[in-house]
Amino acid sequence: MNGVIYGALARSRQLRDFKRGFRDATRLSLKLVPKGAAGHYVHGANNSFCALMATTSAGCAVCIEVRDELERRLERKLAPQKVCCFAGMVDLAVPVVVSGRHVATLLGGQVFRKRPGPAQFERLRRQLREWGLAAELRQAKRAYFQTPVVSEKQFRGAVRLLTVFASQLAESANRLLLASHGQEPDPIIKAMTSRTEPVKIFFPAAVTEIFAVAAGSYHSLAITDDGVYTWGSNGGAQLGDGTRINRTVPVKVALPAAVTAVSAVAGGGFHSLALTNDGLYAWGNNTFGQLGNGTITDSAVPVKVVFNVPRRTAPVVVTTIAAGFWHSLAIGDGNIYGWGYGNNGELGSPSGSTNVFPVKAVFPKKTAPIIFTTVTAGDMHSLALSNAGDVYAFGNNSEGQLGTNSGGGYSPTKVPGEGGVVDISAGYSHSLALH
Repeated sequence: MNGVIYGALARSRQLRDFKRGFRDATRLSLKLVPKGAAGHYVHGANNSFCALMATTSAGCAVCIEVRDELERRLERKLAPQKVCCFAGMVDLAVPVVVSGRHVATLLGGQVFRKRPGPAQFERLRRQLREWGLAAELRQAKRAYFQTPVVSEKQFRGAVRLLTVFASQLAESANRLLLASHGQEPDPIIKAMTSRTEPVKIFFPAAVTEIFAVAAGSYHSLAITDDGVYTWGSNGGAQLGDGTRINRTVPVKVALPAAVTAVSAVAGGGFHSLALTNDGLYAWGNNTFGQLGNGTITDSAVPVKVVFNVPRRTAPVVVTTIAAGFWHSLAIGDGNIYGWGYGNNGELGSPSGSTNVFPVKAVFPKKTAPIIFTTVTAGDMHSLALSNAGDVYAFGNNSEGQLGTNSGGGYSPTKVPGEGGVVDISAGYSHSLALH
């Protein structure tokens, strides 16, 4: 059964989509392997230095030993593990645990934690010569110094993301296990079964009216007359109920007492937003600052988004919100604000940087003032609609999702057209507009 589950997870779109985003965000490679098979995956498809080492039996043996050590550590403790290899690169392993059993491992790494210097490579020369790589020393040196370098902060964030994603894969595996049983499932099992047609969601008796709903990558939200309710996956604390327990029925979000009305909610990859009478609140995973409270600390309960705008004393009046996979957006006083992961330009900042506070989108000099009314977020791109009916796009454009017939954009760029657009929506890597 483990082999069947692993095969289904390895072929899943869920894994394929996450791998692409994870690589772009963290610079770490990612591979899912069966339990106990880490040593068989050492060829460094994403690291040319590791690929070169694998061409010699001695180098390959050393790499296998690193991965075997990861497996031994996982056997001792089912938790994220890391090992440093002879060349100073770090490998990372995160277990996928289903019903208490280790069924697969997420492998990442082959990166430096600190940028190496010439002296470090010189110490490797003798070893490489002994392994029969004397003729490839120049190639090895070039590959060695091209190896990605990630900071301590980035590495910790990558570990958190993989831990959350491992829980998502475990949920998928649980559904496969349940589907393999021939008997009629009980109500809890039914609630965890994928559906090909709509099913009614049952709220507590206190809820008599539902005003709006929103969907994140693996969770759902609803604004009701009894507050905000959420359900689904909770590995990133995105349900906001003070726990990380997955929920098959709606649970109430623990909003502070000052919140008496909620006008909008949004769901991201592993975080959520709520626009209230007391300001904008966020909760869940905060690896890249997508909660907007000035930290990178996850929060299982709502925290207030802080608009720390220089030279401004009046509060920013937010009217629209949106959540991407790892970033958040808002329209405040007609301006676009973004926070969280921004390396693809999805925050509208020319620096392409990640921000833990909301930052105002920057336009080219001499751009006439533009008033925006709506914003929407995809995986790694964003769209905004002006009061003139013009669409502006920014962020990743690998699939042409910006509609600008150009590369990615770090500043909002007008999508060609005559205006007259009344609504917009961003999918994972595509965009829509209603004219």
